[in-house]
Amino acid sequence: MSGVTFPPSLPSNNIYYDRFIKNARGSCTDYRGKLTTLETNLGTALNEKNGFSDKGKNIMDAYCKASKEKEEKSDDNTPCLFFYYWLGDTLYNGLTWKHHFQSNINSICKFINEAEWEIGCKITYKDEIDYGIFKQRKEIHDYSFNFNTIEKELLKNGPICEPKWLSHRSDVLTACTAVSEKCPEGGSKTTDDPYCKEFKDKYNFYCGMVKTLDSYCREKSKLEQLTKEKQEADEATSTAQSELSNAIHQANKASSLSSAFGTLALMELPALAYFLYKVKIQL
Repeated sequence: MSGVTFPPSLPSNNIYYDRFIKNARGSCTDYRGKLTTLETNLGTALNEKNGFSDKGKNIMDAYCKASKEKEEKSDDNTPCLFFYYWLGDTLYNGLTWKHHFQSNINSICKFINEAEWEIGCKITYKDEIDYGIFKQRKEIHDYSFNFNTIEKELLKNGPICEPKWLSHRSDVLTACTAVSEKCPEGGSKTTDDPYCKEFKDKYNFYCGMVKTLDSYCREKSKLEQLTKEKQEADEATSTAQSELSNAIHQANKASSLSSAFGTLALMELPALAYFLYKVKIQL
């Protein structure tokens, strides 16, 4: 399928990430009494370890917004997952010392999980990961959401192989490969990380889909290139044949003229004059 441009902003941003920044303010108003301890702990952790305590209120508002949406959607944990990935990015981007990401997100998630709020989001992952692994997981999570929101519908008209779609899928495929290696199937390398079970149950399908789409588009590109090269070869052959035919025609014409001039040279003057007169009349 061609002609489908890559969206300027993906649903994961429009529906969740951007709203955590722009529309979450005041989300904790109705629950302030229940969240005092969490807010204090969060502010302290951010100030002591990161030096940007001003982000504490933003994080609290986003946390409350995600938790309220989770409650409204019953068993759907999607808002909490988006909060977790938004939190990680927000934390990493604000850190002066990037290598402190792992210890920082561990502390913050611990405070969140200990909060005595029955509807509050809980973070169930083992956060003993660096930002590189975190980012790969986020890439896969976002793709699964965006696929179900837009790409699945677009695929009804055939795979989309435009350059930006290819680049986007390539990033996801890289993330899938890296995460798959850390969540091996069976054997001595089996991990008890809760994320790996979620990856197999929820995300593995999308990794398989992105691999299939990437392979299809690359093979399609190769076929189109071969078709183009064949067309160019056919055109070159046709041009060469035309030039050859023209050259043969010119050679035959030159041979005929040469023969004619040889005949003229043997004519007597009166006969030659008469021949030229006839040629002039024909012209």
